[in-house]
Amino acid sequence: MKKKRSKKKLMIFVLSLGVIALITTTTFSWFFFFKEVGIKSGDSVKVNVGAKLETKLSSEDETKWTNSITINEIRGDLLDISGDGKDFFYPTSLDENNNPRSYQHIEESYQGYYIELSLDFRASIAMNLYLNNSSKVMESAEFTESIFNKELNANAICGATRVAFLEKTTDVSGKVNEELKCIWIPNDDYCLYNDETDYNLPKVHTGDVSKREDTYYYYGYDTEGTEKLCNYTVNDYLNGNVIVGNTLANESLNTFGYNKPILSLDNQTVKTLIIRLWFEGTDRECSAYLSHGSISYQFDFFGAKNKDVQTDVDALNAIVGSGHLDNNLVYLYTDDTLMSYPTGIDYSIDGIIWEEYTNQSFDKDFSSLSSSKRN
Repeated sequence: MKKKRSKKKLMIFVLSLGVIALITTTTFSWFFFFKEVGIKSGDSVKVNVGAKLETKLSSEDETKWTNSITINEIRGDLLDISGDGKDFFYPTSLDENNNPRSYQHIEESYQGYYIELSLDFRASIAMNLYLNNSSKVMESAEFTESIFNKELNANAICGATRVAFLEKTTDVSGKVNEELKCIWIPNDDYCLYNDETDYNLPKVHTGDVSKREDTYYYYGYDTEGTEKLCNYTVNDYLNGNVIVGNTLANESLNTFGYNKPILSLDNQTVKTLIIRLWFEGTDRECSAYLSHGSISYQFDFFGAKNKDVQTDVDALNAIVGSGHLDNNLVYLYTDDTLMSYPTGIDYSIDGIIWEEYTNQSFDKDFSSLSSSKRN
């Protein structure tokens, strides 16, 4: 479905009484159907990389490798959609509560729906690429009034932002593949609510992550390929598939939080990262009250040197040989086995539950643990 939008920056909107009634009866509604009501996609996108890393736009030539990029020419009106970073949908009808009754998969160009950036990365040594906790999606410095509430800063629409990171590869046949690495929900401390003391006018509260949404939803495909409303699970967060709020990854502190590498880089091998930014229509802050806002993006990446597997093996066997464990105990990394096992000591996978060492312990727990660590 093609959509027509005015290229002018409209500051005054003429809405019919019927539309006004629809919006004022509910605070948290999709604004997809009001074509003039969109979001200024941003003042700028800044990309910075840490030591031993370089980046450039994929469309640029080899002379453009750098440590910092600022992209200013991305302004344009976006509408609220829903998706998982790979597949996106827009609503085709609403029910009496302004919730989508049906969706349409976006098959056409992403223009007008989401922002897509293609970045190349390379490193001088083998390392993993992480999103630093200094990264942010922020309100534009310029105050943008909500079209329905003159005291409400529409730039708070940044609370509904989603960011997807995907690794782009091309196989030997020339087929392009995109692997979703993670979803980032950057502003979990934004809360749009009705102020009962002020004629039920909407307000935005920030700075308190305890007010984050209980569940984050998106419209997408389930494991059987059926279109449906989905939600992120605890495992998505623990496995680093979804990052909410501060990434907790910090180059100087060498901490990674629940993050998994966005890219794994070899020495001077170029890899391509796709970044997609959109406004998730199922989010609490994706409201018509916050439409017409303007936001900016900053992505700071850093690299952490890949661990040498043999170093870990040597360290473990050094402990064995020091007399702290049975001297006959030898760890073989290749097949995740121990030549023998010590008696009279306990082990723990999580530091909370402790069990006695047995052959079955190694078969059941350590094999899967070592395999996951390698990955």
